[in-house]
Amino acid sequence: MEEKYKQLFELLKNIDKINRIYKRHIQYKINILRLLNANEVNISLIFSKILSYNNKEGKKIVLENFINTFIKSAINVDINFDNAKIVEEENDIDILIKTDTIAIIIENKIKGANFQRNQLARYIKKTIEMGYKPEHIFIVIIPNYCSKSYLGDIRKSVWKLPPDWNIPNQERACVIHNNLYECLCDRDETHKNCSHCKDYFNDYKNRTIILDKKFSEWLDNLIGIVSENDVLLKSALVQLSDFVKEYYIMEERKMEINKLLDEYLSLENNTKEEKVARLEEICNQIQSIKDVYESEIKYENKLRLMKKWIAEIKDKQKNENIYNEIIFRPCNTAFYFEVGSLLIGCWSGIETNNETFGVRPWDEHDDKPYCGVLSTKETRNQEEEDFINYIKENISINYDENNRWPLWYNTENGVDGIITLYNIYKKYKNEAI
Repeated sequence: MEEKYKQLFELLKNIDKINRIYKRHIQYKINILRLLNANEVNISLIFSKILSYNNKEGKKIVLENFINTFIKSAINVDINFDNAKIVEEENDIDILIKTDTIAIIIENKIKGANFQRNQLARYIKKTIEMGYKPEHIFIVIIPNYCSKSYLGDIRKSVWKLPPDWNIPNQERACVIHNNLYECLCDRDETHKNCSHCKDYFNDYKNRTIILDKKFSEWLDNLIGIVSENDVLLKSALVQLSDFVKEYYIMEERKMEINKLLDEYLSLENNTKEEKVARLEEICNQIQSIKDVYESEIKYENKLRLMKKWIAEIKDKQKNENIYNEIIFRPCNTAFYFEVGSLLIGCWSGIETNNETFGVRPWDEHDDKPYCGVLSTKETRNQEEEDFINYIKENISINYDENNRWPLWYNTENGVDGIITLYNIYKKYKNEAI
């Protein structure tokens, strides 16, 4: 029993250490960018201004540091940083760095936005039209999560340039009806409408950099590089670093918690009474570890179910040519179809804490995914209200409602759930004719 106490007390010490480290990383609770709900355009503008910083000698030391840190190994030409231009939203590119010899496309996905149809291919083509050689164009992506598979997870069509790439998104020959993101080749690589597309992936996979937690570390290090007089710039670096860090820190914290399981406890200079009291405290801490593992199990179970259901829906779309209006969110977190500002479908419950992406914060760690209706706007028009009421009158499942969710329920079969909602939608449309 004495040895068990020792192990438990050492465990508590390490839990306390991890919690202290974690608390130092959660300044985002008072982060201005988060409090003001800054969007990706705002974040890109701030980052662009940081990159544009000139020191008192007029040198773009931040830009040079950024390129040397993240991109230099892929560049085989000399760069004149003095003439570099950094612009936002040129040709719809979030940030474009233009030098005499190279161009760098920076695509900001920190808040989890979908890649648009042919998005990176269009940006590459537009940059080539500016006069840059294809081999002198580089891509940097700021993701909303760290994963070695991120680059490979990007849809194939994002890298493909169709002959009609310069016309509006929904008018291209490769479009999937009622789908804002996918291309026909995402479901069938040999589709005839995509046979003449230029595929840039193999040319650019080694010239594409996916930033990870080193990005926030780099921002922190810049604080010591810029002038002490640039107080606002230092503040921007702190805020942006902290904002980015929120998306990457949970993975690191889980690793630290796992590490402490291999350590043991020390019990010197404790009375029996103190040991018992501390043991009760430790048991509470151990419960928190158990909660972490249970949460991970729920996460894995929900992700497994979502992957299975998405595969079933995609099979129906490909083999039976039905349910083509259904859209799939990246990373298997949701699938739904759109009716006005309403999203009708199935959500995993494991997304980032953002209602727009379909999370119910009060139920984020529930055992099951859920089906229902998400209103992407705070107010709905009369037609949308009529449709919601029609669903409620025609659905046989007990449901709840809360804020932006006029209807939702946990499900053990997301395919049956969305098909039920889809059939109600079709019935509603037919009766409206």
